[in-house]
Amino acid sequence: MENILEKLVNNSKKAINDGVYEISESLSKSEIDLGETMVRSQHAPLITEVKFSSPALGNIRKVSNPVNIAIDMVNGGASALSVLTQPFLFDGSPELFMKVRKVVKIPMLMKDITVDKIQIDAAKKMGADYFLLIQSIFDKKMVSEMDELIDYGHKNGVKVLVEAHTSKEFENACKTDADIVGINN
Repeated sequence: MENILEKLVNNSKKAINDGVYEISESLSKSEIDLGETMVRSQHAPLITEVKFSSPALGNIRKVSNPVNIAIDMVNGGASALSVLTQPFLFDGSPELFMKVRKVVKIPMLMKDITVDKIQIDAAKKMGADYFLLIQSIFDKKMVSEMDELIDYGHKNGVKVLVEAHTSKEFENACKTDADIVGINN
């Protein structure tokens, strides 16, 4: 039986094969450096998430206007936005991401189960400042070449947030060239 991580990886591969990440438009990323914002912030900087569904919770809210949600988050003090682009189990899409990118100026993370350079190319075209890599997927050898994906992102001007769920994953993530290591626990 397929576990949730395997399902997420397989869903990303299916989305790639379905052409989900074929982006014709090209948008600019933010001019704000999130890393510098985090260092200079007097308070804990918030990276808020535009998300409609999840594997754990199912449907969180009706897929509505992500732009209004994002504007409310920015007005509420978000330093960056994480916007889901994975269609399966999360109800995200590159189109939703780009709608938000066109109206907000703060840094944005393309939140997806990144397994291929095609997704990084899409992140760049969509104006993403960051893309997500999930450490456990690489630790469990479900996807290889984490360093290659990080290097590819950097060569294409897209930074990397590596997400860790355990202390061991955090240690491994800190050994990479990720721009930010995030803890999702």
